[in-house]
Amino acid sequence: MILELSKMRGDERLQWPHTDHRISLDSPATSVLVDFRRNRPLVIESSLDAYRAQQFMQKAHVSFKMVIDEDKHLLGVLSLDDFERIDFRLRVSSVYRRDALVVAEVMQPLDTLHALPLEQVNNSSIADLLNALSLYEKHHCLVTEEEGATIVGYFSSVDIANEIIPDQFVGKSPDFSSLYGVPGRSPPC
Repeated sequence: MILELSKMRGDERLQWPHTDHRISLDSPATSVLVDFRRNRPLVIESSLDAYRAQQFMQKAHVSFKMVIDEDKHLLGVLSLDDFERIDFRLRVSSVYRRDALVVAEVMQPLDTLHALPLEQVNNSSIADLLNALSLYEKHHCLVTEEEGATIVGYFSSVDIANEIIPDQFVGKSPDFSSLYGVPGRSPPC
């Protein structure tokens, strides 16, 4: 079969997912899981200069990436929040050039992170998840299976906010204090 490409007219519209279901705080936490079993993880190399990494992430509207080395071994995670930390700003001010810092110096190393076991996630609501993120003051949380040996995904409070109230945060960052004030059980982390 030969496929035939057609020329674009220039007035086409972008199709957005159509969902008949509304996500709420009572929805299963798995409904907002970025699942690596279905989608490849977004990665960034540890040797990339930190300033370029920040620019790439901002331009792509990506707030979270897994950090790998040249052999594709997982080293940690990098979020846009990491560029706002006071220790990052101090490191930038101590070097002559912004590109002197690399991602490995800015990222959160794997052994400093916390994760939720998938077994707990499967039995949790979005309210439970937001309660845990609030308690631990995290905007992202990894999810593991096989007794923590495999990272299967992560949660992002930005993604959750955009799912729960999609039209409220168009073009601006959400204020999570209203989302974090949800009552719930003790955090599963």
